Amino acid sequence: MLHHQMIRQDFGFRVQRFGGFYTCLVLSILSFLSPILMVIIPQLPIYTFRTSQLRCDVECDGLLISLSFKLMCLAAGAWAVFYRKPRSTLPRLMLYRGFVCLLLILVGLAFWLFYIFRISEDKKRTSYKEIVSYSMCYLDALIVLHYLSLLLIHLRHQQPAFLIKIVRSPDGESSSFLIGAMSIQQAAANVLDRYYSSFGIFNPYLEELPTSRERRDAATAGGGDSNYKYFNPGQDGYGNYHEKDSRVGSPGFRNSTGRKDYGHNDLFYDEYEYERRLKKRRARLISATDEAFSHIHRINNMDNKGTSSPMDSYEVAQTIFPSIVRPLQKYLRITRQQPRHTMDSILSHLANIIHYDMSPKAFLEKYLTVSPVLQNDMERVELQSWSLISTVAVTRDLTPGVTFQLRQGDVSLMCDVITLPHYNITEALLQTPTTQSFIVDRSSHQV
Repeated sequence: MLHHQMIRQDFGFRVQRFGGFYTCLVLSILSFLSPILMVIIPQLPIYTFRTSQLRCDVECDGLLISLSFKLMCLAAGAWAVFYRKPRSTLPRLMLYRGFVCLLLILVGLAFWLFYIFRISEDKKRTSYKEIVSYSMCYLDALIVLHYLSLLLIHLRHQQPAFLIKIVRSPDGESSSFLIGAMSIQQAAANVLDRYYSSFGIFNPYLEELPTSRERRDAATAGGGDSNYKYFNPGQDGYGNYHEKDSRVGSPGFRNSTGRKDYGHNDLFYDEYEYERRLKKRRARLISATDEAFSHIHRINNMDNKGTSSPMDSYEVAQTIFPSIVRPLQKYLRITRQQPRHTMDSILSHLANIIHYDMSPKAFLEKYLTVSPVLQNDMERVELQSWSLISTVAVTRDLTPGVTFQLRQGDVSLMCDVITLPHYNITEALLQTPTTQSFIVDRSSHQV
């Protein structure tokens, strides 16, 4: 039962994802073939035209050549601009693309109705040259529609009109970029492109900094009293938090991340201690990696002298891997990156770096740099599902002050739309002292 439901959902998603694309593709192909069919139909034995009516003079031949050339240009332009699979599945219909498709249907129906009426009712007085001219008019209308769709769907968004500020929750990382005039759902797709290409990898385990060993011991040894902070009100009325025999306590509380809050002083020292340990383990990792890669150069020198048989990059990686793995594991542990990197992936990455003769810093870049999001192997999937939340209809264009949100699990992106100001740029002349002023100043100085 569950399997059939998943198949139905998958089929429905595929229809939603590719339905609009293939609909536009079918309409474009039918519109492209229509002028050709209009020229070919009189030559078929369906309609009994006289030989004089089917005669094509020099002007008619020129129209046919022009028709062929315009069809080739239209096909190349449509393929270069519009033939691409959709990269995002939007919740609503794109208004401008739907408007262009509606115009395409109306123009096709109008031309075909008049074409059938002229051939059926007035075929005795219709010449082949007039039919070719009629199909040429239809092709001109298609070229105009192609130009209109290029303006509405592509070029309209190129001019920057707004600034979108993105804030990620819960870590608060933010970024901003310029965007053109488009609908809210199209802006959401652009926001996700920006997110996956410029934001850092979100690590939920880093939200809880490790506390010092003394505070952990105090929290575990106190039993039920570990939920309280004790202080001793002295003579001046200010509390001393380090008196063990104090009897007055204040209940600790937990913040939004679930971590016990010990006050700004404790938080400051925890962050300071964490940064110190992080820098120390980073320095050990860099030093160990440099030493391991210098060992690679010694191995290469021995291979060049012929003292040993040459090894491939994977064997060399296996040789130096034990000297790197321990400091790397400590660094990944303190930065909470263990779930993202397995031993096999690290070894393969090291072999690839050695194969292309890259530097030690090139090997460490994958672990020391946390951006972009797509650097995370877990994010490299074919489909990313996000929920768009907006108080305004998602088919409407962006306006100043609009706010919408994108959600995926615990990660949410708050997007604020800010309008760009009008820049009033005036020209000002550079005022330089004249020769006369120099003379006056000199004379006054002498006086």
